[in-house]
Amino acid sequence: MSTFLDKTILALCFLLVFILSIPGTMTLRYTIVLLLLLIIFSMRKLWLNDLKQICSEKSFKLFFLLIGSYVSYVLLHSLFLSHDVANSISEFRSQIIYPVITLFIGVSISLIFSNNGKRKTENLFLSIFYAFLLHVIYINLYAIWFYFSQNEILRRFGGLMESPTYANYVTNIFLGILVAEVIYRLRSKERFLRINNKLLIFSIGLTFFATLIETVRLGDITLAFLAILAAIFFLYKNQSFNRVKKYTIVSVLIFLLITPLFYNIYTDPRWIRLTKTVPIALDTSAQNSYWRDEEILNAPKIDGRSIVGNSNYMRIAWARQSLHYIKKNKLGIGFSRDAFGRTLKENFPLRRNKKDYLGMSSHSGIIDLALGIGLPGVFLWTSIFIFLAKKSFTLFRKQINFSSILLFIFASGFFSRSIVDANIRDHMLLEFMFLLGIIIVIIRNDEEEINVKSQT
Repeated sequence: MSTFLDKTILALCFLLVFILSIPGTMTLRYTIVLLLLLIIFSMRKLWLNDLKQICSEKSFKLFFLLIGSYVSYVLLHSLFLSHDVANSISEFRSQIIYPVITLFIGVSISLIFSNNGKRKTENLFLSIFYAFLLHVIYINLYAIWFYFSQNEILRRFGGLMESPTYANYVTNIFLGILVAEVIYRLRSKERFLRINNKLLIFSIGLTFFATLIETVRLGDITLAFLAILAAIFFLYKNQSFNRVKKYTIVSVLIFLLITPLFYNIYTDPRWIRLTKTVPIALDTSAQNSYWRDEEILNAPKIDGRSIVGNSNYMRIAWARQSLHYIKKNKLGIGFSRDAFGRTLKENFPLRRNKKDYLGMSSHSGIIDLALGIGLPGVFLWTSIFIFLAKKSFTLFRKQINFSSILLFIFASGFFSRSIVDANIRDHMLLEFMFLLGIIIVIIRNDEEEINVKSQT
């Protein structure tokens, strides 16, 4: 592969990861995808045979089988079980076909670079590192400017994205990559990312402050989960450090990753009313139906005085009512991002203010999936993540490597976030599938290397 083509692919990957979360970039996004596909198919000699080999290997055959089964199930469900076939087929194209294409691009590009040496694969991942870093730098610089111009600490800021939640997806993924690199360096005395320790620490610091600026509750809870994973991966059969050093390092990691959550609890008044809101939100009877029409119906009150927090109340009430509908219809009403809204429309044909429910999400990716394609579909989707978790930890037990740590953190982080956030859709899903494709090839290469060493 020529140096020019090498740099072109790296630049396109950098741009794709950088602009995926930025609103108004759809045309540019698909232009980059098309260019990458053209380059990939022009270089098929560098990846086609390897891709066939991976698909036939027992180790990864199950992964592609699960992906294929999930895609096939959604298509068949959309054709034969959906209550609105036209809408489900349209959603299948945008929310299944496009993500699978980005998965294919990630796998193919990673194979092309891995066939040009290990350093080339690391360069590919380094382009992704800088794409995330640029977002984080912008968030911090804007926050500094805001403080000095407004004399106020910036909160709930989304950077170049249209919401802090979207920005938080980026910073959480980036922090997961950085934590995986830290653990790998500490345990193996080697590095995957070709950056020095100063830049690594600087990047962690910037990302840490970016999460404080975004102040996203669910994202901060996910970071607390990341802290637990980081502690497990660092402590597991670690004979390289004495007890004092091990627990000092773990304490620092945990403190760093849970600080955003404590900051959020301290600054966000919604936490105070959360415990009192839960029992009220769980009552979704006809007498307490504010959850389905907040514009007209009266909001329930806590202790007969203060109105429940909308975010707290709605998420819990929607989840509670969704579980009721899932129990009634275990096969779902049709694949769609607004499966929750369509379910409400079938049960309540019109809102009291004459607007329908189309476009509404339950704010839980897993619940929306269950409402749309039913429990069998959720089982297939979950099986993919079970495979990824098992594969990564099995490899980690054989040998300390960056890819196994990252894959476990990356996959478990996305899945756990989907329980409480609607992230199995749009640019979040595209980004996940693209990065997953790259990581799958890296972890496969690491596994091959371990098997070769064990045989010699």
